Amino acid sequence: MPELVEGALLVDDCSRRIELRGLETIAQAKSLVALARLEARSFTCERTGDSAWQRGALEHSEEVDVRAEVSASLSDNCAVFELSGPAAPGDL
Repeated sequence: MPELVEGALLVDDCSRRIELRGLETIAQAKSLVALARLEARSFTCERTGDSAWQRGALEHSEEVDVRAEVSASLSDNCAVFELSGPAAPGDL
């Protein structure tokens, strides 16, 4: 799975672009822990018309580590995913 989603765009609009740079998944008890590295970039953005925008210069770029823990259950032939509570600062 990590190879399939690496490089995926999570957000791509005029003022920002967030791309998945790495993903690791770990089974932990009845949950799945996802550790992701994101590349987040922000840009200047100028209006060029009533509903048109032009992406400008890069303002800021950083890599961010994200941790999410999910559990899954089956209900009427559907997989239902539930996010666990937030991680403590030292858990990343």
